[in-house]
Amino acid sequence: MSYFSPDTAPAVHIELLPLSAIAVDASLDNTGSTPVLSITTWAPGETIEVAATSESSSEDFVEYTCCDCRYFTDEMEHEADGERVNGLTLTGTYYTDSPCSAYEDGLGSVSFPCENGHDGPSDSEDEEVSTENIRYTMQYRPSFDTLTLVSERIFIQAINLDEDNILVSDTHSAINCYDNGTVCWGDLEAPSNLADMLVLYTESPGNEDLTSIDSHKDGDILAQCNCDNERPTATFFTPYNHRGKAVVVVTAMWNTPAFLLFSASGCKVNNNVAYVPVTLYPNVAVDDDTILNVYATDVLSTNTRLLFYYTANNDEHYNGQLIGQVPSTFSLEPCTSQLPQSSEQAELASS
Repeated sequence: MSYFSPDTAPAVHIELLPLSAIAVDASLDNTGSTPVLSITTWAPGETIEVAATSESSSEDFVEYTCCDCRYFTDEMEHEADGERVNGLTLTGTYYTDSPCSAYEDGLGSVSFPCENGHDGPSDSEDEEVSTENIRYTMQYRPSFDTLTLVSERIFIQAINLDEDNILVSDTHSAINCYDNGTVCWGDLEAPSNLADMLVLYTESPGNEDLTSIDSHKDGDILAQCNCDNERPTATFFTPYNHRGKAVVVVTAMWNTPAFLLFSASGCKVNNNVAYVPVTLYPNVAVDDDTILNVYATDVLSTNTRLLFYYTANNDEHYNGQLIGQVPSTFSLEPCTSQLPQSSEQAELASS
């Protein structure tokens, strides 16, 4: 066995992507106590319906209604006009507490209609925010045997192709996300891949607890207007609409045989990480005895393709295997044979 002639199928990571994915990128950060592998995609999604918080409605009510109200004070001044109190006649100026508690105790202490006849703040209508320019990132901690998911991050970031260069904007905070991009999933179970991440994020209700509607919209406008930062490590995705999409990622240290083959085949290399977009082809005859659903690259600069098998592990181990390198003429058409898919894919080695 050697790096160039492995006797078993090298392990790889297959990151499932949204069908709308238009670009991918991968990087390895070794500056911290443990390395972090980041896999990023840009994928337009549906709009998110965001319920404006009652807090914003209350603030508007206080600013535009209460502040001009004579009862919005702690003490009210009166001029006596012969009023009698406890058998006595009042003269001159006298003071009383305000009958409205909003000034002292806040709007939540008021029973509506209030002293001035107002019905209180109205519930804000839900608004929609765009996810046309959203960047999704999964971060993992790699080792020789495992790839542990550590965080998911989402930002607003526009992306464009300009004369074969990939340009991106600065990042901006998105709805339901902290400033560092960490997502608040609430009671929902966090996604396990980028494909699920887009679906979960765009189909979940939004709120203004972390990022306001106005901030999200402003960030989206700024991203579209200032998309001029080069992103040379990113690669665009072939716009297939009918096949599953993924990106296969390997590292130089922990997936050495696969990394060497990726590099020699013309795949994208970003320092110690190599990666390549792939699409799903069902029921492919890998050999005379094996039919598999495979992920395949486009034809590479070496006039070959790379084939991968998705093991779909639900634990922290690598979820894919490199089947091998095949000629550009290799048939990816579905096999009509009734042969079952082989359980011996681990014996396949790269060629």
